[in-house]
Amino acid sequence: MGASYVHTAYPRQTKDKRSLAALASPIDPLALQKLKAQQRHAVDVRRECEARQEARRAEN
Repeated sequence: MGASYVHTAYPRQTKDKRSLAALASPIDPLALQKLKAQQRHAVDVRRECEARQEARRAEN
């Protein structure tokens, strides 16, 4: 009989060998601060773009 599994050309990524406990560990506070700053910046940029679009619509 044939093989009972499916072989794919692209195997799953298994580079991260950390344990689940390590993966679930708390994020570094400094890294968390940087992440929040990036998110705030992204929101600010999006709002600025939306405001410019509204201003262009109001002109036309």
